[in-house]
Amino acid sequence: MAIEVMEFVEVARLRGEGLWWIIRHEILPNAMPPLTAEFGLRFCFVFLFIASLSFPSLGIQPPLADWGGMVRENAGAGKSTIGLAVMGYTRQGCRLASGTINLNGVELMDASEEDLRLVRGSKIAYVTQSAAASFPWIPPPCWPVFPSM
Repeated sequence: MAIEVMEFVEVARLRGEGLWWIIRHEILPNAMPPLTAEFGLRFCFVFLFIASLSFPSLGIQPPLADWGGMVRENAGAGKSTIGLAVMGYTRQGCRLASGTINLNGVELMDASEEDLRLVRGSKIAYVTQSAAASFPWIPPPCWPVFPSM
């Protein structure tokens, strides 16, 4: 966008305003919103680019901290297991042996299955990290779309 050739700049020149007055009062106020948006987009792009490089260990190296490295380091830390335990779910053959899970003054470890059923979905919920686990009804890409004849 060429602001310097727009009508309001031409009018300011015809009024006899100086170059610095035109820049300060006409061009900069009209250029700030697009410049701010451009800066925000470029900042986000650079931030995500550095984080994506750091996830496979191509970017900033330890001991310097960055978000991609922190995500990589916490992968497999047991967040899913803890989340399922809070909901009262355990894998087959496992049980919650000890500890406390307190939600707004209600002890969930001692709650009955009916009490847990009332809490699940209304006060606590579990969102899986895997898209495949979130949508189990979607067939894998190797399944044929059309049956063979």
